[in-house]
Amino acid sequence: MMRHITRAALALILLAIILTNPVLSQADSGTEYTFPQEKSFSLPSGALISVQNTRGDINIQGGEQKQVVVKATKRVQAGSRKEAEEWAQKVNIIFDEREKGLFIEAKIPRAWSESLGDVLSKLLGKKPSVQVDFDIQTPRQVEVKAGCVSGDIYIVNIDGEVTVDVVSGGVKIEKIGGDLSIDAVSGDMLAQDVLGNLKIDATSGDAEIVNIGADVQVDVTSGDVIGKGIKGNLTIDGTSGDVNVEAVHGDVHIDVTSGDITVKQRGGDLWIDTSSGDVWVETAIEKNGRYRVDTSSGQITFRIPKSSSCTLDLETSGGRIRAKLPTTIESVSRTRLRGTMGDGGAQLNLSTSGGNIDLLPSD
Repeated sequence: MMRHITRAALALILLAIILTNPVLSQADSGTEYTFPQEKSFSLPSGALISVQNTRGDINIQGGEQKQVVVKATKRVQAGSRKEAEEWAQKVNIIFDEREKGLFIEAKIPRAWSESLGDVLSKLLGKKPSVQVDFDIQTPRQVEVKAGCVSGDIYIVNIDGEVTVDVVSGGVKIEKIGGDLSIDAVSGDMLAQDVLGNLKIDATSGDAEIVNIGADVQVDVTSGDVIGKGIKGNLTIDGTSGDVNVEAVHGDVHIDVTSGDITVKQRGGDLWIDTSSGDVWVETAIEKNGRYRVDTSSGQITFRIPKSSSCTLDLETSGGRIRAKLPTTIESVSRTRLRGTMGDGGAQLNLSTSGGNIDLLPSD
């Protein structure tokens, strides 16, 4: 018992000395030493490559080569090469070939134990920093699963399905032939040139989506969504962040708590609901289509062709209504306008509690 008390007391004394000494409190973090290794594997077409990392970047590129070449680089920031080598030896990189494919995992040890000497090293800021970076060249005809606690992930030129899971780090995925799924806690994301469906589930970070060949589903708690060129339906659920999407060919469903929304749609139904933020939409009214915008606090600007056919129901509690399109008026007041454009058929409902409504021609 006395031994533990003495150790704790000494640690507190050391901490007090370090915090009051500007030289010790700004200790050098050390030099980076690298320890690369490379392995090659032969996998059948359609096999799975799974990479799991604790700390470090993952880079996977598909190509025309026949083998999978994995370069794993241990990076250790330490006070000396000897110390770096000791920690590099503790990092275990597992390569497991199974029937389904190749499973790779980097196991990084804890940076210190509980000895008094290690506590002192920790307080001095001299604990080693360890990470593993993966650079993988593979045939295109594979599926990929990549997961990382802290680090960036970049994947390009993969024909199969791609699944990404990251806690803290950026994600950039390009030229994917199958479906793409991204699950991120913190970090920005780019998904570009994906032929399959795209699903993004993020807590904090901006999402950019470009040239998606099928449906897109984005669920983000805090962050902006920017998109261009979506062939399928688009669904966005969010708490806080702006949305700016264009060249959407399918249905649009957007439900956010706070943020401005801009949509350029080429076809399909549209439903937008936001508690706070302005909404700007340009779309083509399809026969028997459904178009609805609701905002509790914000302006609504809605642009459609003059030749559109639809029934109108525009309502605002605290603003004005302006409709600059040929419309047969059924009823009109300061806060509501109901009418018909052309032969009717489609339904257009715009509602805001505290803003203006502008219905304008897009041509």
